[in-house]
Amino acid sequence: GKYRVIKKISVSRYHKALLINYPNDEDRRNFIRAKKKGLIPAGARIGGLIEIHGGGKDSMTYGCIAMDNNAIDYIFSLVPVGTKVTIVGAVDYENGLSSAIEGL
Repeated sequence: GKYRVIKKISVSRYHKALLINYPNDEDRRNFIRAKKKGLIPAGARIGGLIEIHGGGKDSMTYGCIAMDNNAIDYIFSLVPVGTKVTIVGAVDYENGLSSAIEGL
């Protein structure tokens, strides 16, 4: 999906974080459509508070995008609020995208 950074959090449970505007209007439309088609349970909720963040103490994430603390430090210093973010889905470690960003 296509999102924007809506807040920079310089101190968080996960070191530093960039909050994105999930769910956006397209996410809400797709969620409603999937519910109507029975593709997801009727009682399911869309969620929210998705961040791009560092590892924190336990290196866990609850649906967010996690990276090591050095990477989020670097990105955090470059990215202003309003920056466009495109999420392309999960990737395994043996692909071109992972190799390209490995040095961050």
